[in-house]
Formats: sequence, C-alpha cells, structure tokens
Amino acid sequence: MQKITYVVLGILILGLAFFAYNQYGARQTAETGLSNQYARAFFELSNSINSATANLGKALVSQSDTQTAQSLAQITRDAFNAQAHLTNMPLPQSMLVRTSQFLNQLGDYSLMLSRATAGATLTQENRKTLQELFENSKALGNQLEEIQTRAEVGNLTWRDLREESRKNPADSNPFSDGFQLISDDLNRVPSLVYDGPFSADLQNTRPKALVGDDISREEAERIAEQIVSEANGRKIDLRFVEDVQGLIPAYGFESQERDFYIDISKTGGMVTQFVSSRPVGSTKISLEEATNRATEFIQKQDWPSLDITYSLAEGHTLLVNFAPIQDKAIIYSDLIKIIVALDNGQILAQDTLSYIMNHQDRNIPEPILSPEEAKQKLADNLDPTSTKLALIPRTTRTEALCYEIRARLEGRDEEFIVYIDALTGQEVNILYVVPDTNGTVTM
Repeated sequence: MQKITYVVLGILILGLAFFAYNQYGARQTAETGLSNQYARAFFELSNSINSATANLGKALVSQSDTQTAQSLAQITRDAFNAQAHLTNMPLPQSMLVRTSQFLNQLGDYSLMLSRATAGATLTQENRKTLQELFENSKALGNQLEEIQTRAEVGNLTWRDLREESRKNPADSNPFSDGFQLISDDLNRVPSLVYDGPFSADLQNTRPKALVGDDISREEAERIAEQIVSEANGRKIDLRFVEDVQGLIPAYGFESQERDFYIDISKTGGMVTQFVSSRPVGSTKISLEEATNRATEFIQKQDWPSLDITYSLAEGHTLLVNFAPIQDKAIIYSDLIKIIVALDNGQILAQDTLSYIMNHQDRNIPEPILSPEEAKQKLADNLDPTSTKLALIPRTTRTEALCYEIRARLEGRDEEFIVYIDALTGQEVNILYVVPDTNGTVTM
C-alpha cells in the first residue's frame, strides 16, 4: 500500500513539474512574441522615417511636377505609418508627444503642399520648408539608429523597457533616454510656417471649434476616463500627469500602467488627442468590422454628422479619417482621425486637432453648376462613377466648393478623383487612386 502511495505521489509530482514547465514555456513564448512585436514596431518606425527622408530629398531636387507630387504623397503615407508604429512603443506617451507632433506636421504639410501645388512648380519658400523637414527627418532617423545601437550594446530587451517604464519613468535606460533626447532635440526645432492645422503660423489663431466654459481637472478626468474606457472596452482608471500649454491648453492624463495617454481641452472639455501604446501583432477582424468599430466609437462622442473620407490599413491597424458635413458638402479641413487595432477592434488613437483648429459654421454658397454640368468638364476618356460636394483647402485660409467626382479611365481599372469648382467649373485638383487592398490611397 505504501509503495502504491509513493508511486501516486511520484506521478503527481511529475505531472506538476510537467505542467509548470509547460506554463513557463508558454510564458517565455508569450514574452518573446511581445518583444518581437516591440522590435518590429521599432523597425517599421525607423523604416517609415528613412523612407520619408528619402522622399523629402527627391522632392527637393526633382524638376518634374509629377515626380514631386508622387514624393509628397509618399511622405504623407510615411508620416502616418510612423505615427501608427510610434503608438506601439512601450514608453510613457508624454515622452512621445513632441515626436508625434513632428510626424503630424510632416504628414500634414506634405498633404497640403501636394494639393496646393497640383500641376504647379514648388516655390522657393516651399523648398526652404522642405529643406528644414528633410534635415529634421534625417536627424530623427539617425537618433533612432543610435537608440538601437545603444540598446544592443547595453543588452537591453524590450521586455526590460516595458517593465521599467511601468515602475518609474525617471529610470535610466537606452530606449527611454534616447526618446527623451529626441523629444528635447525636436523642442529646439524652429516651428514651420505654412497653411495647415499643425502650422506654427496659426499659433496666434484662436481654435475655431474651441467653445464653451472652462472645466475643472476633475471634470476633465471624468470625460477622459469615459473616452478611454469606451476605447478599451473596460473601465480604465486615469491619473493627472500634466498641464498642457500652448495652442490648446489641456489636462493630460495617463493610465496607472502608462499605456494610455489622453488630453482634454480646458475649454469645452474636448478630446484633443488620445493614444494607446498596446502593441498589435496580428489581424483577426475584417476592415469592415474595424471601420464599424471606429464609427461606433466616434458616434458616442458629441460630434456633428460625420462621413468617412478614406481609410488605410498598416501594421495590423486601420486609420479611419472622418470629416463633418454641412449643406451636403464634406468639409475636408476638419478631419478627425481614428486608429483601430485589427486584432480585437480596440481604439488605439484619436487625433482631433484639425477639427478643433478649423471647424465652424461656414457660409457655403449654392453651387452654380449642377452635378451633370460638372461631369461634362471631365476628360472624354473618364467615366464618372460617383459625385458629391466637398469643401477642400486651396491657399492660405481659403477653401473651394467643388464636386468630388470619382471616375475610371475608359476601358481600364485605373481610378481618379477629380475636383471641379462648383462655382466656376474649373478643374481644381486630380488625385490618382492607387490600387491597394488595405484601403484608399491617393496621389
């Protein structure tokens, strides 16, 4: 009997040991996978910055208007991609704000310039601004390489960084020190002056959508927790971390684990930006499901009627751009950007700065041309597939009411978006829709 007892105990001990070994192996596999996700996000961030730098150089030296337009379109995509991968870095978001602002400015300026100079040569002022962006983007790429080198020499893993960032943001390590150095360097970069929502030329301009009474920090925290909890699908407790100064004074909050960061404007209690640093390593939901999730999320906030302008899938995330509608016209200057995780539909980011800076009730005139008359302005080899009104940015603080006409090249699959001025009938801009299964990409 005693012998049988020993045998049973031995089997139990072996079973427990086997279970513990399997659990340890699963844990190690999970940690390795997480570290690989962080490393991949860092690699894609560096790759996007290097691509943007290369295309900035091309735009600077190109004498072809077509080539310049293509380079500017790619810079915009690179900046948006870098922004998406930046949010996957396991660092306190407050440390990444200046880098994020630079990427926003880079993408916004390139997009504005591609529209404003469609079919026209860059001015000397344009080239001077692109030169500044080129130098800053190149310096940012070099800093990222230096961070990677310092981390490899110090044998620091992404797991170490994730754990340290949760304990004390003041702890010294190559990754956080490097990103802090980038933030400090970018704070010394002269602000750009141009005609977009991130322009320093607008620093003395009152944000048009910022209305209402000033709110308390407690009220801001309540709003922030409601937004973050809705984005994450569960209740998230936040803590106050900073008074945000500048163009839009705000209260800054982060989660206890420092993987969520959100700014709430002191006037009106509006979300100015929200980011989550959770890494996304796989795609498990469809683009349609992710788009629906973004739509549901934005509809629960107090915004006017919004329409989806375009979307782009990148790095297991989906960027969805929304714009308000007034008098049946889409207002392209007032974008709200939402990023959705494609593994579970979680909202990873919201950027409302363009909307806050630009949104107001416009005095939109009645179109002089009918939709049919606008279609007649198209080239003979274009077959229109859809038409809608849109208010698009033109030059300094001016907009044009246009018919946005989607059209296919006759007998081919190539698709274009042509903007015809609804008052004069002039062709304002043409965008080429690049075939892409990940979403709408235009050049």
